[in-house]
Amino acid sequence: MSDRIINGLGACINSINQVIGPAVEKTGDSLACEQVALLAKYLEFLTQRINFSRDRTRYELQQYTFMGAEILSLLSANNIEADILSTATADAQLCLDNPNATNQELDEISVLLKAEISRITRSLRKAEPGLRKLIEQVVHRHSRAIVDIRRAWCKPQNWESDKDAVPELEAILKTASTLSV
Repeated sequence: MSDRIINGLGACINSINQVIGPAVEKTGDSLACEQVALLAKYLEFLTQRINFSRDRTRYELQQYTFMGAEILSLLSANNIEADILSTATADAQLCLDNPNATNQELDEISVLLKAEISRITRSLRKAEPGLRKLIEQVVHRHSRAIVDIRRAWCKPQNWESDKDAVPELEAILKTASTLSV
C-alpha cells in the first residue's frame, strides 16, 4: 500500500499545476501566479521530505541534548548549578529514548532545551573566560551539526550555489542512529 499522504500531496500538486495555475494565469494577476507556483514548489518539497521529518527533529534534539550534557559537565566541574538545564537535558534524553515520541513532543522539549542553553550561554558573559570559551566551543561544535542538517533538509530547494557542498540528509540521519549521549 502506498503512502496516502504523499499521494494526496501529489494530487494537490497536479491540481495546482493543471487546473488552478492556468485559471489564475488567465486573470493576469502576476502576484497570484507567483504564489501558485511557490505553493506547488513547496508541496513538491514537502513530498520529498515528509518521510524524514521525524528523523530530522530527533537528530536536532539529539544534538541539543549532547550540547546540554556537555555544558552541564563543564558547569558541574566549575561548581555551578544548572538545575533547569539538568532537568531539560534529562527530559530530552527520555524523549529520545521513547520510540513512540511524537514530532510535537520532540519539538516541544527541543524548544525548552534550546531556550535554557541560550539563557545559560548569555549568563556566562561575566563568567571565568576559560569556562566561557569551553562552553562556546561546545555550542559551536553542536551548532555546526544542526546547521548541516538544516542545510541538507533544504537542499532540494536549491538555495545554495554549490549544491555539492551541502551534505546529504540521508547520510546525516544514518550517522545519527550510531550516536549516543
